[in-house]
Amino acid sequence: MKLSTLSMMTSGASAAHWAVIMAGSNTYGNYRHQADACHAYQIAKAKGIPESNIILLAYDDIANNSENPFPGKMFNKPDGPDVYDGCKISYKGSDVTAANFLKVLKGDSTAPGPVLKSTAEDKVFVYYADHGGPGILGVPSGAGDYIHASDLNDALVAMHTQGMYTELLFYLEACESGSIFANLLKAPSVKAVTAANPTESSWGYYCPPQDQVQGKSIGSCLGDEFSIHWMEDADVADFTTETIGQQVKNVTALTAKSHVTEYGDSSFDGEVIGHFEGSVDGGRTGLTLGETKDGGAVNSRDVEVHLAYYKVLRATTAEARKKAEAALAVLLASRAEVDAKFQKIADLAAKGDESKAEELLEGQVTDLKNAVCHKESLRAATQACGAFNDYALRYSRLFANMCNVGMGMEEILSAVEEGCGSTSSCTGSGDPVAPACYSGSAGALGVTESVTVTLDKYSSGSGQMDFAGTGVESINCKAKQFTKSGQAISVDVTDCVPSGVTVKSVEYCSDSDTISVSVGVKLVPLPIKATLTKVACSSEVVV
Repeated sequence: MKLSTLSMMTSGASAAHWAVIMAGSNTYGNYRHQADACHAYQIAKAKGIPESNIILLAYDDIANNSENPFPGKMFNKPDGPDVYDGCKISYKGSDVTAANFLKVLKGDSTAPGPVLKSTAEDKVFVYYADHGGPGILGVPSGAGDYIHASDLNDALVAMHTQGMYTELLFYLEACESGSIFANLLKAPSVKAVTAANPTESSWGYYCPPQDQVQGKSIGSCLGDEFSIHWMEDADVADFTTETIGQQVKNVTALTAKSHVTEYGDSSFDGEVIGHFEGSVDGGRTGLTLGETKDGGAVNSRDVEVHLAYYKVLRATTAEARKKAEAALAVLLASRAEVDAKFQKIADLAAKGDESKAEELLEGQVTDLKNAVCHKESLRAATQACGAFNDYALRYSRLFANMCNVGMGMEEILSAVEEGCGSTSSCTGSGDPVAPACYSGSAGALGVTESVTVTLDKYSSGSGQMDFAGTGVESINCKAKQFTKSGQAISVDVTDCVPSGVTVKSVEYCSDSDTISVSVGVKLVPLPIKATLTKVACSSEVVV
């Protein structure tokens, strides 16, 4: 028997309400995702969900970023209110990972923070904003692997099996976000709404030159189109009368750049949004963001290029302009190098058939026909080619297409290994003699990164070093303790490198008395690898 409209609108009044919100990116160029996430937090809190029932995962490197003209604040709309004020983040920095997000959903207490403790009587709302690709969602740079669609859908099934919800509403902001659920969403009583269908990008919103707050340029997009529309609708909606179906219809009509797509259970479309995004007893947000301003929409895949270009346009000195132009050139060349890397894999997989290679590389993926194959081939690509950055996520489609046409794993792995693999020139696992200094440079797509490692002390597998870099990014790490096992040198420099920079590996190659270093820089999608040779130390080296 169908529920009456009145009973559907009031059925959630006695249930507990829970919200899980995640911004899956970091660095200032991705300002919009954390602004979206904090805005969603403000809605859930103001509309009646207890803060103890709201779990927010966000890297938290935006509000106090040196590029932010309003320290300690974030804005999700031109001249809008500060959405960071009172935004309580449960997981920050390196804790914002795929594993922890899934643990939160499944109520896994081994997570380093709060997890869902919902019951079979409760309503759960999940909102996720980040970059994506066919079958995958990004996580912050340096925070581990991406989220695979199969893992997310398995988590939703586990939630249902464990009696963690009566109904669950999932809003997803990402490129190709429809591919996360298309023919994969099996969990009962789950409705998913995505910013884009499986084959298209989502769009950044309020991007330069529409990034103005109180007469200042934020220098980044303030939000995302789909997210802005559902939240600005929620800001002014009556949570006791507006239904999920009405909100989705409103947002679909307003979202002009991509196709909002629905998956799963539509049986609770007639329930009010207060059963999920807040409480039917909740008040208004006080954010007064209901009226959407001129969008300034930019394809999410091209936001980083758009922002780099605007830095050139907005430069006020010749020095600043030259620096911005160099950064833009590096970015464009780096994207071309990523394109070439995955083109090579496609060519190898297609065995020289150019038409087939193009179809594998750029062919649209409407769904994952073999999620296991896709997941395994991506794992191999990550190991051989390095972690996928925001731009490289688009090439998840290459592996989806190879799996969808029935290529075997052996054939795929061979193409990946030949396309990205390289034979290490680092040989010998003997110990270094300290003090000693090593220096070298690496070509970074037309820009040079110079790296210097100073081994101050070393004995019996441990020691102390200085690590410095100049060029694409400046690195200055002093007196860092390290250990050595075989060739690998393990050193923690997370507290002394800029946001978006990771030291991926350091190896001592005793046969050549050199040090091999791999540095990941957000601006450059592939690792910058340098071989450092021994040089004379300055007088400052500790003996």
